[in-house]
Amino acid sequence: MFTHSGTIFANIFLCNINAESNMKKYIIGMIALLCFEIAGAQEYRSFCAGPYLGFKAGLNGGNVMDGRKNAMNIARVPEFGVNSLLILSNEYDLGACFGLGYADYSYKIKGYAVGREYKCNYSYLNLTTELYFQGITMGFAFGYPLAADFGSEIDADKLGFMSEFKIGYIYPVMLDLEEGASLNLYINAGYMLTGIFKDYANDDPLLPFVPAVPPQTSSSKYNPRVVSITIGMSYWFGIHQVSEPAE
Repeated sequence: MFTHSGTIFANIFLCNINAESNMKKYIIGMIALLCFEIAGAQEYRSFCAGPYLGFKAGLNGGNVMDGRKNAMNIARVPEFGVNSLLILSNEYDLGACFGLGYADYSYKIKGYAVGREYKCNYSYLNLTTELYFQGITMGFAFGYPLAADFGSEIDADKLGFMSEFKIGYIYPVMLDLEEGASLNLYINAGYMLTGIFKDYANDDPLLPFVPAVPPQTSSSKYNPRVVSITIGMSYWFGIHQVSEPAE
């Protein structure tokens, strides 16, 4: 199903996901992959791009200290931006998706002892790269932190760069084959591969309000990682389309 160049890229990425510097390696790898694919399948290529808007709900998928409980919350601001699809093989409906946009991640933490709940919100500028196969998408998002709060503001400098694994499905609700355009319904699930804070042990924003229960202390193993699900719509304009030549 995948080409030899795609297999090489996947192996390189999986070996290097843990470091921030690997974001650059991943982007370079994706560009190299596209160059190989386009050179070998120029006649079958099509490209479309357009805006998207989605609604995200999230839950802290990391460990929590005693006295706290995770709960789901809906992000205050919908995600939005621009994404695209480059078809690499019409025969297998195989391609690559790229996106750039704003994303808001949110979850609740309930404090038993204090009888209060806190809505934690984190905003990022996201770069998304995914493989596409017959509507199924799978790939990664990388986010630059913009803002955060839990009712009170959190200094964005305390947040680290975010990496997230994503898997989803894109369904064309309306499709114009002549123009190469489509109105799409999409759904995807995501899991952060990195903790939200650079130094959670010292920067846990809830610690003064929901203190640790002895003998526990705040540590990096409680650094939150958001699990999310998003449902939205996108519209792709057919920017470039070339039909497969007749045999």
